[in-house]
Amino acid sequence: MPPAPAANASLPTADSQVVQATVKGLMDAAYGASHYDTARQCWTHAFETPNDTLDYCMKPAAPQVVAGADGAQVYLLAYSDPSADSYSQVDPGLKGLMAASLSADGQWKAIASSPAIDAGQAGDCGCRDARLQQVGPGLYGWLASEGGVWQGVAVIRETLTAPVGETFKQVATIPDTGSDGGKLALQVDAQAAATAGFYPLVVTRTGGKAAVDRKVIPFDAGKGVYPWTP
Repeated sequence: MPPAPAANASLPTADSQVVQATVKGLMDAAYGASHYDTARQCWTHAFETPNDTLDYCMKPAAPQVVAGADGAQVYLLAYSDPSADSYSQVDPGLKGLMAASLSADGQWKAIASSPAIDAGQAGDCGCRDARLQQVGPGLYGWLASEGGVWQGVAVIRETLTAPVGETFKQVATIPDTGSDGGKLALQVDAQAAATAGFYPLVVTRTGGKAAVDRKVIPFDAGKGVYPWTP
């Protein structure tokens, strides 16, 4: 998977007061300041599934500070704590994706927020390994491997989720294994020209019947996704 954005000396650090204040502000806005659980150090959130309403304990991962088109931006991933409650194997985990811009005086403004995206299983989103990647000029998104095991069958897919309007949208989804058994890997080609603000993707297949295969997928501005066909 591509490396996370490189550190920039002109940007505030993740542990700086202004960034930590932004993290708290984003979490309060997403889940409610009154829902902060001091004992468990998380924000509680009730999420409706098709069968029930489940309670989750949402925690922020380490924030990522990047250079946006107009200055510093903070990208934040929140994840559900699977040990905070009792979950069945079919109960999803939750992830929250948020981003904000920082002004020169330290004030923040939300760019996009999706507080409750169901992912994974047994209350665990399995999303903490997601990596922030530049997906366009001044635009960033999360590359992740997502899925789980259902009825003994592992289903894993590579996804890219990025800001579209005021929310985060999964703009690319491909299986991690091709129909011929080869392994598929997803990358962003940040050296190529962008379409509607998004760089093209490169899907590389290794193993299976094809020794090595490489496919470039440009962003489809009309559909708002990277269309994938095996």
